[in-house]
Amino acid sequence: MNSSFQGSKNILVTGGAGFIGSHLVEELLKKDLHIVVTFIEAPGQSYFSEENFDKKVTMEKVNITDASGLQKVIDKHAID
Repeated sequence: MNSSFQGSKNILVTGGAGFIGSHLVEELLKKDLHIVVTFIEAPGQSYFSEENFDKKVTMEKVNITDASGLQKVIDKHAID
């Protein structure tokens, strides 16, 4: 991963509780980043929940097709 992703940045991961997203979140957590994950439905039994990523990231329930809702999340967390 690019070294510019290190430090205290705020990163938004859409679909972060899914299969690919959860593995991305896992790698980003190693970089000391504040991660915001958007989701439509709370993740059930999955790799995301088994690794307790929901306890290590900020979870925001918003559909990415809701532009104003997504913008509120971006503004609220000052996404870089």
